Amino acid sequence: MSDYRVTHLLPAVLVLFANPAGLSAQSTGGSAELQSSGRPGSDLTGSRPSSAVHETTKGIFIDPLITEHAFVDRKVRWDFAGRLLRNDEGKVYESSLIFEYAFTDWFALELDQPLRLTNMPEAESVAGLGDLKLAAKFQVTKAANTGGLILATGVEFSLPSGEEEVGAGEDYVVAPLAALDWAIGSGLVKLQSQAELEYVFAREGGNGQFEAIEWNTALSLFTSDNVVPLLEFNTEFGGLQEEVSESIFALTPGVVVSLKDIAGKSFDIAAGAQIFFGSDREESTALLVSLRHHWSVQVEPVGQLHL
Repeated sequence: MSDYRVTHLLPAVLVLFANPAGLSAQSTGGSAELQSSGRPGSDLTGSRPSSAVHETTKGIFIDPLITEHAFVDRKVRWDFAGRLLRNDEGKVYESSLIFEYAFTDWFALELDQPLRLTNMPEAESVAGLGDLKLAAKFQVTKAANTGGLILATGVEFSLPSGEEEVGAGEDYVVAPLAALDWAIGSGLVKLQSQAELEYVFAREGGNGQFEAIEWNTALSLFTSDNVVPLLEFNTEFGGLQEEVSESIFALTPGVVVSLKDIAGKSFDIAAGAQIFFGSDREESTALLVSLRHHWSVQVEPVGQLHL
């Protein structure tokens, strides 16, 4: 694959973000109309909620950089990660286009297609598609009914559809997952956590095995409507059925900035730096940038959730 596909991915994503079709929705049963931007903190049943958040009676939940949120959503998200490998072994750039669509107030599907560019010393740069991921999420509680707590479960499938030149296209992966969003106390601090267990099947056949456990947690501080600082804790325990296991830890400080009412649509942008720890890590640091557009932000009146 040529570098043309890498350099021209962002304009294509921006065109998709700007498409006005389907950017509003109405809830059923006589409930309030859902709109895509506005100011949080006012009357939840008739206000225009802020962008890229899930608004509840205890404030709002954001979409973190790495941790998967528990609430179901309707969004398009473009992520970029520039990763520096240890001991100057090279750099890996990954761009992902993520689309999530909530069909009901409790069920959503998500597609994730990454694109990778590897740049190793004394080797030609290689670009190619990563493995396609498909996830199903089931939101099992509503914040208004549980004191600010949202619980979800689901499963993620990874298909070996990518190109081997960039380290993809090798295995099928099935990963059951669980997630929670919790508004602590009055909602000034939000905790979001997600864990998944990866079960791997080799593409060429053979028995599968449990490969890794991944656990991510994000803490966010809501002192402003527009700028939300966050700190994420990322862990992965690999080689579960091998003689020698691997453990990777990372801290990811970052910020989410709401860009309200741009051309009548709601956007936000997030950025952060991921710092890795542990002798088993392949990477030392990573720069993360994420652009999101939620076109049906959820409004949750007391005791009820509508899409």
